Amino acid sequence: LEVVALLFAAVTHDYRHPGVSNAFLMKTRSTLALRYNDDSVLENFHAASAFEVVSTPKYNIFKHLPKDTFDTLRKTVIRCILATDLAKGNDNIEEFTRKVLIPAQAVEAETSGEDEGTATPVLVEGAAHNTPESTMQSTIPALDGDAAVVLM
Repeated sequence: LEVVALLFAAVTHDYRHPGVSNAFLMKTRSTLALRYNDDSVLENFHAASAFEVVSTPKYNIFKHLPKDTFDTLRKTVIRCILATDLAKGNDNIEEFTRKVLIPAQAVEAETSGEDEGTATPVLVEGAAHNTPESTMQSTIPALDGDAAVVLM
């Protein structure tokens, strides 16, 4: 379910993008900025627009999911799309560090008997960047050379 949610979020994270920024929409007091209370305006718009499409019977690719499964998928997709708001990037990185990296390092330290882990995870926030450079495959080696993160 998470993989489907991530794929759907990746495909729709910029759906119906008007070509202007959140800052522009808020500064001009656009109807979108008013609708979404100046909070992740475009990201809320992308998510809502995507779910409007799949609420149409002809395009409802999720129609056979049980309601509770669809609700979980929808919440996951919305959270993923909202996470592409670059203005909130530091908040996302801090949450990731707190929930994933720190616990993983603690487990690694416990199992290796050392205070420091041997691999340093690398987090790259690239899904929301729509530049030709960011759509090319990149390989970023971890700091200790033991692992790599591959981005598409």
